[in-house]
Amino acid sequence: MEKKSNSFKVSFIVGLSFTTIGLILTLAGLANFGMAIFFFLPLAVGISSGLLPDLKQAIFGTLSSILLFSIFLILTKAEGIICVIMALPILLLAMWIGWAIGKTIRKKKENTDIKVTIAPILIFVVANIFEIFSGNPQVPSSTSTSITLNANPEKVYNSIIQVDTVDVETSLLQKIGLPIPRKCILTEAKIGGLRLCEFEEGYILETIKDLIPNKYLRMEITECKLDQERHWLKFNEDIYKIEPLTKKKTRITRTTTYSSTLKPRIYWEFIEALTIKSEQDFVFRNLKKDIE
Repeated sequence: MEKKSNSFKVSFIVGLSFTTIGLILTLAGLANFGMAIFFFLPLAVGISSGLLPDLKQAIFGTLSSILLFSIFLILTKAEGIICVIMALPILLLAMWIGWAIGKTIRKKKENTDIKVTIAPILIFVVANIFEIFSGNPQVPSSTSTSITLNANPEKVYNSIIQVDTVDVETSLLQKIGLPIPRKCILTEAKIGGLRLCEFEEGYILETIKDLIPNKYLRMEITECKLDQERHWLKFNEDIYKIEPLTKKKTRITRTTTYSSTLKPRIYWEFIEALTIKSEQDFVFRNLKKDIE
């Protein structure tokens, strides 16, 4: 019973301490949302708990500390609930790998004191120092969504360049925190014209850089003011391509270009595409309702 109790307590304290250190360094500008935070920090937490005598209780203690820390982030608005949910899979994967490593080490070294349990934090420290000095540049990416509509290109173009009201059912991701667009107001339909897209959480201002009526619209995102600041993500352009398929059918494709510093990219590129496609689909569902 004592081993179980100690394993839970130590893993809970270690998990809470390690994640708090990561948060403090991030807020102080001494850590980025890269591999150090999203992989090596949870890896260190997992190794620490895997070194403890009762692995089951250690895992339970670690998960309890992560849950408490997540609730703290949401309640203090340090992060939104959707950001926390999106980060959990990669964090849990890294911790699972850490648990396996810690358990393997413990089999070879039966007696592990508190110093050994704390030592894995050095993995995060070294990884973070390397990442800070090597830099964490923005990586360009793009995401596209297409829809076929029962309308001619002119009607599709006029319905998308200015949107009076977006009032279709929100997606699951929007219900848990993804920004919800409500209308887009156009100043002038020409190069240099502005398009203001209002969200429930703020607004995005776009400048028209290229347009061919009823065929093509390219806008640079010049200002983005939403409630939840996403300094790791920068939207660059919104591009609409309109193609007639038949006399009564038209395909419209929206491409959003952006850049992100989140790593590992193989994971975050998938998550970013998922969230952006959800926004694009929301607008297209409204466009389909308005036209058809």
